[in-house]
Amino acid sequence: MTKPDWPTREHDIPERLVPEQTDELPALDPYDYPPPTRRSSGFGLGMLFGIVVVALVAAALAGVWLLTRDDTEKPAQASSAPTPTQPAPAPPAKATKTTVPRVVGYKQARALVVLAETHLKPKIVHRQTRQPVGTVLSQRPKEGTEVARNSRVRLVVDAAPPPKPLPDLTGRPYAGAVTLLKGRGLVPRRTTVTTDARPGTIVDQAPKAGAKLKKGATVVLSVAKAPPAQTQTTQTQTTQTQTTQTQTTQTTQSTPTPTTTTTTTAKKPPPTTTAPKLLPPPSGSTTMPDLVGQTQRQAWPTLVQAGIIPSVVFVPSQEPLNTIVAQAKQSGTTVARGSHVQVNVSPGPDGQADATTPNVLGKDPQTARQTLEAAGFTVQTLRWPARATSEIGRVMEQQPLHGARVPSGAQITIFVGRGA
Repeated sequence: MTKPDWPTREHDIPERLVPEQTDELPALDPYDYPPPTRRSSGFGLGMLFGIVVVALVAAALAGVWLLTRDDTEKPAQASSAPTPTQPAPAPPAKATKTTVPRVVGYKQARALVVLAETHLKPKIVHRQTRQPVGTVLSQRPKEGTEVARNSRVRLVVDAAPPPKPLPDLTGRPYAGAVTLLKGRGLVPRRTTVTTDARPGTIVDQAPKAGAKLKKGATVVLSVAKAPPAQTQTTQTQTTQTQTTQTQTTQTTQSTPTPTTTTTTTAKKPPPTTTAPKLLPPPSGSTTMPDLVGQTQRQAWPTLVQAGIIPSVVFVPSQEPLNTIVAQAKQSGTTVARGSHVQVNVSPGPDGQADATTPNVLGKDPQTARQTLEAAGFTVQTLRWPARATSEIGRVMEQQPLHGARVPSGAQITIFVGRGA
């Protein structure tokens, strides 16, 4: 390593530069004066370290300030206590008004939905008009009116006319009664009974006169028919021998006398044919029992004991097959003995009226049962007071009626006449 041209330490100073110990100062050559020494590099490193420390402290303070700013300066909507210098904006005012829509001409159900969507309540008034039933005829307030929410809008809705009381049809011809019932939207159903009334006239009806029925309801009419004629073999022997004159002339010599003999056989009268004897019908009143929820097999003995015959009608229902779902007369109602009362029976959840009941009227119970069971029905046999001697021991009524459309497997009840 080359040694520098100037001294760096005191002991390295050449002797020629050390002044002699004299009283005179030596003359120095300005060019012989050593150059200035460099400062140590330790001072620069300290400065750099200090700058770094200051920068770190500043960064820490900035981070703290930013964190503090995020926690305190939130949007005015989320602040529970706005700062005095910047008040939070007021929340939007809740709507208190709404506009009445047009619902005239709508069906009632649709009009109610429209009013509910606009925060309005209906006040319905029914009137009978010639407009379709259930149509909104007018409204108040009118459409476009601004009203407070939850206000009521008065709607005038067409109503169906109230049902008229059922007239008394007993004694009328069946054809005329059918025309009257169909004109009122009712469904007549015929059942034939043997009685002394004029054939073709109505002797009973269910429901009774005065009942108020809706359109589509069934009215059972009991129509009279003549008693069946009893066939008897009549043997009439009529022997008539016209006058046979046998003249036997016996001639005697003393007194000749002609003798005439006439033989006549009398005509026998024909045997007398005895007409069926009519029996008195049940009389008095009885109380209708509660049948709903029972099966036909459970309910009919109770009903017959009360002196009432059911008129069975199958109506759609989710109840099991042959379960009673409604009755025309409420339990506790007083009815005449011998009356027919309509009882609605379930065909089952998936029941379809796909079978027709055969006619077993006038048959003996055993034959009637075999006929019905062969058609796929179950049979219940009950006894009922006969209306004529010819009905004793014979099927005098069946429910449902013959020719009715009923579900397969339904119960058919036959009523066999019994003597008094």
